[in-house]
Amino acid sequence: MKRKILGLIETVYIKDTKVRAKVDTGASKSSISKSLVKKLGLGTIKKTTIIKSALGKEKRKIIKAPIKIKGKNLKAFFSVANRKHLSYSVLIGKNILKLGKFLIDPLK
Repeated sequence: MKRKILGLIETVYIKDTKVRAKVDTGASKSSISKSLVKKLGLGTIKKTTIIKSALGKEKRKIIKAPIKIKGKNLKAFFSVANRKHLSYSVLIGKNILKLGKFLIDPLK
């Protein structure tokens, strides 16, 4: 089976909505913006957890949502974050990279 190769920025689909996402191999968990969760009416909260980021520690809600990347349909966990100040409303972390068995090419 040939593994799909992702670049650092990818177009993904969440509930059939096209979204630009940042791929971050240093992030253990993926995150999604609160505004996108609200706009798309995404899943119920599965749990809450403490997330460590560059901004410090923060308690976040965790949801499970459908995501399509490079033709692969996955159901993945996302922490819900305020990403208004960031360029991308979705961050793809290692949990999704492992789930989809993706390879990363920074030059792509």
